Amino acid sequence: MDEPMERLACHFRKPRPKVRRPLGAPVKPGSQQRARYEHAANKKEQGPNRPHRSQCRKCFPPRKRIFFADAPLACYLLLRPKWMEQKSDLDLRPAPQPGPFGRFYLQELINSGGMADIWLATDSAGKPYALRKLHHRLRFNFVARRRFLRGCEILSKIHDHEYVIRYIEHGKTGGALYCLMEYVESSNLKQLFSRGDPILHDHVGNILIDMAVALDHVHESGFMHLDFKPENVLVTRNANVRLVDFDLALPKPTKPIKSSKNPGTPAYMAPEQLLRQPFDHRADLFAYGSTAYELLTGEKPFAGDTPSEILRSQVDRTAFRTPRDLNPEIPAALEKVIMRCLEREPDKRYPIASVLVHDLETILYV
Repeated sequence: MDEPMERLACHFRKPRPKVRRPLGAPVKPGSQQRARYEHAANKKEQGPNRPHRSQCRKCFPPRKRIFFADAPLACYLLLRPKWMEQKSDLDLRPAPQPGPFGRFYLQELINSGGMADIWLATDSAGKPYALRKLHHRLRFNFVARRRFLRGCEILSKIHDHEYVIRYIEHGKTGGALYCLMEYVESSNLKQLFSRGDPILHDHVGNILIDMAVALDHVHESGFMHLDFKPENVLVTRNANVRLVDFDLALPKPTKPIKSSKNPGTPAYMAPEQLLRQPFDHRADLFAYGSTAYELLTGEKPFAGDTPSEILRSQVDRTAFRTPRDLNPEIPAALEKVIMRCLEREPDKRYPIASVLVHDLETILYV
């Protein structure tokens, strides 16, 4: 006989353990009985008559069965207990509705992002504003609240510029944090991309320069934006630019810093950010290059659905296509500027944004 079979046979030849008391015999008061479930957490708390139902999650309670009677596929389905059901990622809550908000009235939902809704709001005199309101689901998220308030405070220090959204006030109403800003009829670059708006073709040079000027102003004011992307660049019908959303902004360091958490949009983040290495304001210049590349070609410079795939594309550039490969009408000098912004090593990029502005003006101004 094979060794495994012999071991199995020996197992079945073992004598059964003796029952300590006959079945049906009365239980002695105060004696302990074995719990019904092996992993019961309350073995020592069983009653004298019979064990209570165990509440341990490792001891699965009987599950309901659904019988499908369509022969020959008749079968039973075991249903999971409710505590094992996975919650859906879909947000089925009703959309925010217009209504009063403190001394303002929310007229129309303009846009909604990961942290806040942006409303067209009016005061008692009917003057329009853009009111940014933290999502209700984040009211107890202290990290989100801290970022929102930090963004408001930074905006209050740097808003005095024609290419940065103008700050008015921020505060709390009914427990909800808000930031009040100027209202401009505009669309962000991503929306203009999606609908092929002719304003991009007619004013692309001005938009490129104005974005760089806005970024230079943020850096000269002592801050890094760290979330520069098409969604955070508003363009009015007159092709005027407004830089928005400073929730992730940080003070500009004297030397590269390392952060334990690097929030942002991976498609526009620099390699040192994705690698969690020290970074500085030159990460914003990489994001500017990614945005300019997409503005001129209609494609992102580094493809990928996950941060690791994007990082792999940034590091291994064998399949990288230059802007002129996708759009031959781009001037060679402008392509050189974009490629310098997209350098893998921060030391090879522009040292400061003002040098980038100078090169753009030299190339694009007639």
